[in-house]
Amino acid sequence: MQRFTSLEDQWGIREKNVGLDNYNIGFNAGFNFKGNKAIAYNVRKNNPVVIKRHIGMDQFGRPFTTYNIIHNGSIVGQLSKSSSIAHRMRTNNIELLTGFFVSDVFYWSYQDTLDADKRKETEFFKNPAKFKYKKPEPFAPKWCNDARNQGYVFIVDIAGYGKANNISE
Repeated sequence: MQRFTSLEDQWGIREKNVGLDNYNIGFNAGFNFKGNKAIAYNVRKNNPVVIKRHIGMDQFGRPFTTYNIIHNGSIVGQLSKSSSIAHRMRTNNIELLTGFFVSDVFYWSYQDTLDADKRKETEFFKNPAKFKYKKPEPFAPKWCNDARNQGYVFIVDIAGYGKANNISE
């Protein structure tokens, strides 16, 4: 048997489903809030970005992995666990992907987060099986005070086909 690769395999890694679910919005509303000013002043549509894996330790000494969106050497966002790009990087042990660009910069408000938390809670009560009978944790409390006071954060949306430049062994 002969295997034929699809054109997509030849082009590189991309998001399977477009949307804000691919991004860790809480990252820019909490830990990376100070990066919002840099996004506003420096990040433009069509600018190149890379996705870089970061392995760190939490406060209890447990390792964790994130997939950061890097623009000109600065972290401007983070992929969520539902991102197909992050999944492929994790599965294939990829450290760095190039070939992406900024498709847009979204304005996400604290009120948007409150509304999303309320919708998710309503969905849970209508269909708890969808959430494996575990009530979803709200995201609004994770916003830092500065982000809440400002009332919004910026989310860098990416597009393109990523090429692996460094695969860890």
